[in-house]
Amino acid sequence: MNASGYLRSISSGRGVCTLKTPMSEHASILVVDDEPHVSDMLQEFFIELGYAVDVATTGDEAVRRASSKRPDAVILDMRLPDTTGDQLLTRLRTLDGSVPIVMLSGDSDADVARRTVAAGAFQYLLKPFDFELLQQTITRAVVAGREHHRLASAGA
Repeated sequence: MNASGYLRSISSGRGVCTLKTPMSEHASILVVDDEPHVSDMLQEFFIELGYAVDVATTGDEAVRRASSKRPDAVILDMRLPDTTGDQLLTRLRTLDGSVPIVMLSGDSDADVARRTVAAGAFQYLLKPFDFELLQQTITRAVVAGREHHRLASAGA
């Protein structure tokens, strides 16, 4: 199912969850993907769900955006023009380890998925992705990231 079909199904009550969740209100996502059709679709999808969405098309741009405004979650493609998803995952985790990063890839190699999660990714999802699973994953990531950030801030 594509993004608009999934959004129609949940707004008509046939989906698993409501269109806007309490977690989506005021939550921000950074989408990092160099393919305009993918980043535009993800941006539209999550804006419709009530998230604030920022888009970066390169690793350097993602680091700049994440440095200037902490996102509640990052959706990161494994292949970018200036870096790999693995390398950018490490850079973003160094910048703020409390931000959950959901990796997207067309590569179904289980070793790559295990290695990426072991390096700190919140989840590894395959393209083409299931929008319901993606929405559920981002909701869980935002909750986990906010809690981790709250606890880290309270301990500082």
